[in-house]
Amino acid sequence: MASRSLVVGVLLAALSIAAPASAQRFAFERSYDVASSPVVDISTSRGKINVRVGEPGKVVVTGAATVRVGLTTPADALERARKVAANPPIEQSGERLRLRSSADTNDDRAMTVNYDLRVPPNTRVMAVSDSGAIEVRDVAGHVEVRTQSSAISLLSLGAADVETGSGAVRVDGATGAVRITTSSSTITARGLSGGLHARTGSGRVIASFTGAGPVNIGTSSSAIELSGVSGALTTTTESGRTTITGLPSAAWDVNAGSGSIDVGFDSAVNATLRASTGSGSVDTPERMVKGSIEKRHVEGAIGAGGPTVRLASRSGSIRVR
Repeated sequence: MASRSLVVGVLLAALSIAAPASAQRFAFERSYDVASSPVVDISTSRGKINVRVGEPGKVVVTGAATVRVGLTTPADALERARKVAANPPIEQSGERLRLRSSADTNDDRAMTVNYDLRVPPNTRVMAVSDSGAIEVRDVAGHVEVRTQSSAISLLSLGAADVETGSGAVRVDGATGAVRITTSSSTITARGLSGGLHARTGSGRVIASFTGAGPVNIGTSSSAIELSGVSGALTTTTESGRTTITGLPSAAWDVNAGSGSIDVGFDSAVNATLRASTGSGSVDTPERMVKGSIEKRHVEGAIGAGGPTVRLASRSGSIRVR
């Protein structure tokens, strides 16, 4: 019992010594002259990355090295953080700016380095973090984001490529094509005009569209909820419910395993419907479809006919409205 009390006392003493260091945060700021379309390449282990649009021809980097607290934190963590802040690991080569965590593994254990950038509007952004959140806003250049388990937030962009393990992904406004790959994260994308290509294992996909860019969604077991779809569409899910609204100007191909499919067309729709299910039923409003109507298979023209809308479920029900 005495030995246990001794261990607890040692741990409490160690934490009390380390506690003041936890409040130590060493800020830094640097400014770099660039052309109108530079490349900013950022990578951290746990630190947050925040990118905003600033003035043309200049990249302004502000950040901080914050001392970590833990049993593996080096005894000289305070001094290490101070040195990194005095000389941040930032390199400029022509129009490329590289921001990194320190190459010293002891520095990585000693601190977390966060980056906050102001960049020209047409900057290409490449951001990587193992577990730190990433946010990019108002950048017209191509944006690439990679994380293991962190939240990703992208707002008012051009085109974007995103890859994450389990961090939630949010995109709000994009004029170019957006590609997102996750293992188990929820994907929420609003106001997309350039289309969406998304793949996820078990995360739900929710998206809305303001343009006719192509949409291609694939999940293993999650729901798909899409609104405002007008361009070419392909969706696949094994067991999640699929809900879609829009006005097709190109072919739609919607596939589900055991999940149901619910499609709502705008009132001005002209399309050719081919809907079938293995063991569920196909439900359409009376006189909506001119053609063959059976319990599990409906095929024919809606309005004057037009792009083919194919809806197929192995065992789920299909509703068209």
